[in-house]
Amino acid sequence: MSSALLGCIFGALISGMVRRQTGAQAAINSFRRAVQRVGLGTAVASHFDMFVVYRIVGGVGIGLASALSPLYIAEVQPAEKRGRFVAVNQLTIVIGVLAAQLINLMIAEPVEPGATQQMIVDSWNGQMGWRWMFGAGTGAGAGVSGPDVFVPESPRWLMKAGKPERARAALERIGSADYADRILREIAHTLEKDNNKVSYGALLAPQVKTDCDHWHGARHIPAVVWD
Repeated sequence: MSSALLGCIFGALISGMVRRQTGAQAAINSFRRAVQRVGLGTAVASHFDMFVVYRIVGGVGIGLASALSPLYIAEVQPAEKRGRFVAVNQLTIVIGVLAAQLINLMIAEPVEPGATQQMIVDSWNGQMGWRWMFGAGTGAGAGVSGPDVFVPESPRWLMKAGKPERARAALERIGSADYADRILREIAHTLEKDNNKVSYGALLAPQVKTDCDHWHGARHIPAVVWD
């Protein structure tokens, strides 16, 4: 099961490159489609190696989405609403984890008290139940794919890709024409500064360490999930 975490690490590492090439929204949409295929592939895996491969591939998608979703929200939403929507994004992740646990609970059949490991392996849960649990992710991926057509691409990415008209259209879907003009000017101004490269050594700056310390409590979330 932990093989998916290896994919998460790789997905997060390449998220910046993927975003520059395709845009955040396109990458997130690809992840959602991948969830359906990976969930189905994991469910029908005929041997352990295939299972691990699907888990790693699914982890790559999770890593991409985890890194790109907050970034996309920050680029699309007005400044005064960004914090609210990023918080909602985090809330939906927790709700999704809870929903997955509840679905797994409904799928699993009761196990007799004192059952040995071999008895559990030979039971319906050990033979078929886990397949249905992974397959349920296919339905979840399909359920969130429908609204994709209503979600615009990042105006910032469109501007950087030389598509100002599409960027304006995306902003006008979010706010008024005046709002679009103002944000486009701000984006153009910030893009002029993008050539100032930052080295990886900047990650060791004292302020970065302080910010990480402030958010270290987030590490308790996985512990709660796995417990």
